[in-house]
Amino acid sequence: MEFTDLVIKIREILLSASLQKREAIGNGDLPEVTFRQNYYLDVISRMHQPTCSELAEKFRVSKPAVTAIVNKLVDMGYLKKIQCNDDRRVFYIMLSDRGQRLMESNNAVAREWAQHIESTLSPAELQKYAEFLEKVIASYSQKNGVQSKE
Repeated sequence: MEFTDLVIKIREILLSASLQKREAIGNGDLPEVTFRQNYYLDVISRMHQPTCSELAEKFRVSKPAVTAIVNKLVDMGYLKKIQCNDDRRVFYIMLSDRGQRLMESNNAVAREWAQHIESTLSPAELQKYAEFLEKVIASYSQKNGVQSKE
């Protein structure tokens, strides 16, 4: 199998596992999220109650663009806005319980995939695999201006 086909196959496996995990924990009845919406939820989950301005800066897009996506995710029940006590014009964005469940199911799939790799490879293979991944992640991040989420 060609390398590109292998990468695509891994993506298919992880997407399928993610859908199965959502259904198993009761998220199957939740409205579907787009890739962009899922990415926003993931980033918001890693930030400490960001504002729309902070998200716009993070994503390098306009504040109205962020506000539209955030409002959609609020309407879908994945996010909630908390008004700032000091400045009533400012709202902090955070995951709702539904959003937290979705992120937990996504993270569970990643953890299960990592555990599968750890149980499949020898310690030496695992060390080499980790080194390869670190090299590829660093190279891709530098080339594309993508910051890793540590």
